[in-house]
Amino acid sequence: QAGALLALERPEAAREFLMSLADDPASDAVPSDPSLAQLFGQASVDIYDKLTGNHDRTVRPHLATPAPVDTGADTATLLTLLSNAFRCHPTTHRAIDRLAKLSLSSHPAAGAAEEMVRQLRMEGPQGIQALNMLGMHALVEQRYDIAQKHLEQANALAQGNNEMVLNNLATAIVRGGSGDLERALDFANSALVKLKDHPDVLSTRGEIYVAMQRWKEALADLQAALNGGRKTAEVHRLLEKAYTGLDDPQMAEEHRRRTDELESAQTAK
Repeated sequence: QAGALLALERPEAAREFLMSLADDPASDAVPSDPSLAQLFGQASVDIYDKLTGNHDRTVRPHLATPAPVDTGADTATLLTLLSNAFRCHPTTHRAIDRLAKLSLSSHPAAGAAEEMVRQLRMEGPQGIQALNMLGMHALVEQRYDIAQKHLEQANALAQGNNEMVLNNLATAIVRGGSGDLERALDFANSALVKLKDHPDVLSTRGEIYVAMQRWKEALADLQAALNGGRKTAEVHRLLEKAYTGLDDPQMAEEHRRRTDELESAQTAK
């Protein structure tokens, strides 16, 4: 019944129905049965999306989560929905994704969401996941000081053993312009020990080498990242800089042209 209600895009009814099955919904609304908990988390996320102006998520879940819109929804309601979704294992990642976006937004609930993030830091591995995702969203929004703050905390919790956090932290440092490029390089190298030849991490290290003007090493990493499938405008832009540094204007122009093509294609979407 709950699945059918979700398929009919009636998440409010699905959530209410599932809550009615609990012995004491006031004390713990999340169902103990894993399959019901998954549906409950899904319903909670769908309602949150509706209340933050993200109507497309229900029918087009592959879309990236946009910044939340203030529709007048109550802050406590929004955070309860995210808290419930966070506690349902299949929807933990989606709840953290939305919580991170909310905390970094201009939404009236942003402050309360940031406080909720601080509470999640006490949640062990899930706290690391929350801080890492918060850092990732800050990177996307080019708020590098905030990104580095959260990723430093995530790395401390992970004791330097989470390769995703290491890679993101290296990116935050190099893009933030703090000048601590050797430290960023150490983090990228540590991530590559765990993820040998991973194109994302090679791209990060290549970006660090570009900032250091170590052009030949940058070219090697960035070309390997490109060959490994990371065919992004960002990598081509970095390759343009590397070839410029190596005094190869023809190759630099080729990568500049490819960057423009990819950025134009992305804008057209």
